[in-house]
Amino acid sequence: KRSDNNALVNSAMVSMQSSTDLYTFTTDAFGQFSKCNVVTGNFEITIGKWGYETKCFSQAIDTSTPSLSVLLTPGYYDDFTFDLGWTVSTTASNGAWERGEPVGTYFIGDVNNDFTDDTIMVNPEYDIAGDCSDKANLTGNGGRDVFDFDIDNGKTVLISPVFDPTIYSQPFVSYNRWFFNNFFYGGNTPPNDTFFVRLTNGPYTVVIDTAVNDATSAFNNSAWVY
Repeated sequence: KRSDNNALVNSAMVSMQSSTDLYTFTTDAFGQFSKCNVVTGNFEITIGKWGYETKCFSQAIDTSTPSLSVLLTPGYYDDFTFDLGWTVSTTASNGAWERGEPVGTYFIGDVNNDFTDDTIMVNPEYDIAGDCSDKANLTGNGGRDVFDFDIDNGKTVLISPVFDPTIYSQPFVSYNRWFFNNFFYGGNTPPNDTFFVRLTNGPYTVVIDTAVNDATSAFNNSAWVY
């Protein structure tokens, strides 16, 4: 149900995962879901829908467990536990956006010219801490060598579902991003890619954030940045 008025929430996605089992549901027109043959155990339950804050909690399930009623808070939030309808367009030959668990890649070498090897994380190994599940939207999330799945020969764009900020008196957008762009192995091509975040209502588009690496900040963005 909605937390503000107890209205039923249909088409919400539900995940119940234990150490051995995973169950997924979608709520019906009455905001309900049921499953008769769930095994007993300790579950991580996550519920989400576009237009609501995703909710996750731990729950022991056994034959005496009553029906559970969960309140979802209205708001636009996505930690990518579920596919809530983001779309991808890309002209690049490699590295398109994809939703999944991050697969880390590392560069090991003397990047500081101090005759010792440094280890730099290029693709994140872990999702941002503190949200539900372990998934994120990433580019080139194939692992292996740092160059195997990087963005090449074009751009890739991730587009959210439509949201309506006019229902808020002081709307804002927040997110965590990871950006890495550099040239290794003694190459002489300077890093020249840029990460853009744009808001659009159709007729108007504005850039609200950019991330770029240059000679003085080559590794500063190799982290989740709020």
